Amino acid sequence: VVPGDTVVLDRDGGRRVVHRPLISGEDRVIADESVALAILRREVDAAVARQVVADVPVGLALSGGVDSIVVAAALPTEVR
Repeated sequence: VVPGDTVVLDRDGGRRVVHRPLISGEDRVIADESVALAILRREVDAAVARQVVADVPVGLALSGGVDSIVVAAALPTEVR
């Protein structure tokens, strides 16, 4: 399975691969660093916002890695 693909298995043993672009359909090289950072920030913020919708308090376990720190920084202010 390559990045951006999802393998879907059914009960009958069937299999299909679904391709999802890595960055909202923008499969291209972005030469301008500020544009790339803006797209990355937008995508991370949107992903985190989708995951923190809950009717109970939300917690975050940090491993100390870069990805944990990015997720923590992207948490909406009202969740922090």
